[in-house]
Amino acid sequence: MTLADAIAATLPELRAHAESMMVDTCTVTRASTGAPVVDNNNGTVTPAAPATIYAGPCRVQLPDAVEKAEEAGGDALSVQAAIISLPVAGSEAVAVGDVVTLTSATFDADLAGVDYVVRGLHRKSHATARRLRCEEAN
Repeated sequence: MTLADAIAATLPELRAHAESMMVDTCTVTRASTGAPVVDNNNGTVTPAAPATIYAGPCRVQLPDAVEKAEEAGGDALSVQAAIISLPVAGSEAVAVGDVVTLTSATFDADLAGVDYVVRGLHRKSHATARRLRCEEAN
């Protein structure tokens, strides 16, 4: 048996271990390309609902203890990076620009409701989790 065979045989178990650490839940959405809804009675325009790309377990980790400062339009912004881990299976359609919303957080209630924007994808041959590089949405 080669090392590649051993890894392939063990990968499902390793993924199960990684997924057991995903104690929070999230929903990943993408802005809809559908037409907005116009209320002809009062003139309000409601954007089309975003499409759900993934909903299920996740794990949030911060790669750095400090945020980076950026400036946009003369305003100082604080940008906090995060790594959001999802199961490999079922999260294949997640793309850069999608929004990850934490729907529940087992050990830190303050995480629930926080939105992150996907800034980078994670694809590799022997991944045990899909680790998305994200930034907290301000």
